[in-house]
Amino acid sequence: PVHVSHLKCESSRAWGRADDLLERIHAAPDATGDQYPYQAWNSSLASLLPPWVDADALPSDAGSVERLRRSVELGEAGFQSSIDGVGWDRIVVVDPIDDRWRGKDLSAIAAALGFAPFDTFLRLLREGPDTSCIGHAMDPGDVRTILSDPEIMVASDASAIDPHGPGGGLPVHPREYGTFPRALALARDEHLMPLSPLIRSMTSLPAERWIRDAATFDEPHRFSDGLRLVVVNGTIAWAAGSDAITRAGRALRRRDPA
Repeated sequence: PVHVSHLKCESSRAWGRADDLLERIHAAPDATGDQYPYQAWNSSLASLLPPWVDADALPSDAGSVERLRRSVELGEAGFQSSIDGVGWDRIVVVDPIDDRWRGKDLSAIAAALGFAPFDTFLRLLREGPDTSCIGHAMDPGDVRTILSDPEIMVASDASAIDPHGPGGGLPVHPREYGTFPRALALARDEHLMPLSPLIRSMTSLPAERWIRDAATFDEPHRFSDGLRLVVVNGTIAWAAGSDAITRAGRALRRRDPA
């Protein structure tokens, strides 16, 4: 079985090919996919580097730096550039070491520093190898085409963030809070699909793919596979490896029509 996470057509060189992407998924013998319904990705700044470079050991000699620049901005064999077809002005820095650059794109930071964008990129990485960024690299039409496929799951690819905690001041990706309501709102407002198949793509479809029972008559005390955590009303109700159960929800009773 194959599952492709975060289906997208990234960079203008791939825009308009969502149907081709979906056709390849559906033509495979046992493949599924998921999507977050946004036009931007969120990853580490180091994800823009080719595999032969480590963010903790960036090259300094002129030849290697020039090779790295070409790779980052144009790509190379076996590596797709995240800048080619996108541009430095669509790469926004989330949590740089220098707070002046928080929430600003690399072109703007470069202009403020008087550097080329690539040199600014290296400077930020040297200061903070774990710096994260957001890339506005997808076309809205492709996002909607993928979302409207009832066999593609909705998934946030997000972290749980406390808005009043340490990450509350960061310009994080809105998928951290809005993935599922956004999918519902887009489907409703733009008539992408009925409500029922969309809810299935968030619930029973991933359950069918990932969850299976493990208990047998010989070993009945075995929990099912595919669940690591259950959260109810923002409270961890159950976690794998623990027998503790917290009841944070309440039953919703059907009202008498009379």
